Amino acid sequence: MDIYLADRLAPLPTVNTKVSPKSYDALTGRYDLLGGILTISRRGPHLFAQFGGQPEAEIFPTSDTEFFSKAGAQITFVKDSSGQAVRLSVRTYDGNELNALRVKDIAEAKVDPAVYDRLVGKYDYGNGAVLTVTREGNHVFAQLTGQRKFEIFPESETEYFWKVVDAQVTFVKDAAGKVTKAIHHQGGQTIDAPKIQ
Repeated sequence: MDIYLADRLAPLPTVNTKVSPKSYDALTGRYDLLGGILTISRRGPHLFAQFGGQPEAEIFPTSDTEFFSKAGAQITFVKDSSGQAVRLSVRTYDGNELNALRVKDIAEAKVDPAVYDRLVGKYDYGNGAVLTVTREGNHVFAQLTGQRKFEIFPESETEYFWKVVDAQVTFVKDAAGKVTKAIHHQGGQTIDAPKIQ
C-alpha cells in the first residue's frame, strides 16, 4: 500500500512545450485496447484520450511520441515509416502496460434520423442474447443482454458502428424496405441476428 501511495504522489512529468500540436494529427485515431476502443482526438493545440464510454482526458507531451495524463497514465505511440502512429502502449498509474493496435477510422455519415425508426426493435443473437435497438431523439442506441446501452453511429443508412468497441452492425432490409435482421461484425466474427420484435 505504501508503494501505491508513493507512486500516486510522485510528481507528474514535465510538459514539453516544444512539441508542435500539428504533430498530433499523426496520432489521432482509434486503437483497440483490451477489446474496447481508445480514441485519440485533437482539438486545437490539445490532445485527448477517451476509452470506451469513460470521460475523455487531456494528455500532455513529454516528446512527440510520449504523453501523460494527470491521472498518471503514460501513453507511448509507435509510428511507421510514413510517420503515422500504428500502435500505442499505455502504462497505467499502477504500473501495468497495455498495448493497442490502431484500427480503421470510420467516418460518421449524416443520415435522416427518421431512418432510425426502421431499426428500432429486438434482434436475436442466439443463446438468450438479444440486441435491443432504440431511438432517443436524433440518436440511436444498442444494448446487448447483460451489457450497458451505447450509442451507435451511422456509416450509412444501414451500416452502424460503436465508438466504444471495434464493432459494426449492418441492418438488412427485405424487398419492401422492412428491416429483417442485423449482421454483427466484431473480432473477425459475424453474427446473423434475425429481428424478433
